[in-house]
Amino acid sequence: SEIGRMTSLVSVQLQDNAELGGSLPSELGRLSHLSYLRLSNTNISGALPTELGAMESLQTLYLDNCSLNEPLPSTLFNANLSIRTLHLEENRINGLLPSTIANASNLWYLYLQYNELSGVLPLAFNDQLRFIYAYGNRFSGKLGVSDGATSLLTCQLKHISDLSCF
Repeated sequence: SEIGRMTSLVSVQLQDNAELGGSLPSELGRLSHLSYLRLSNTNISGALPTELGAMESLQTLYLDNCSLNEPLPSTLFNANLSIRTLHLEENRINGLLPSTIANASNLWYLYLQYNELSGVLPLAFNDQLRFIYAYGNRFSGKLGVSDGATSLLTCQLKHISDLSCF
């Protein structure tokens, strides 16, 4: 795709565009300078490309209110990523939350509400995470906060069935 050739891009904002649809191209991973990607309220569907894990400059990713309907790739939470804000709410993302989320050492804000994520919510987070919104999913099991989540200010997990703490 042509977007992979635009390697100097720093910001892409195409939100609120119903005409924008289909899968995200894997060539996004070539945009080594991209720090801000906002595709909220579009018809982007399918899975997130694993190549997003190669975008070391990406700090903010908005893919909320789209039609994503596959599990999250574990590469999205590589330790070498700069991502601080991740908006994936109001999609149909399913499966388990990758355990590699503990590697996302720069992540401050995580928005996962109203998806179809399931299993145990792994709260082995980094010491930078400030906010996590994960309600409206299918998480269950025992919830335990690791020593790494000492800076967590807001954790909204309402409407989670069969959840016990610690």
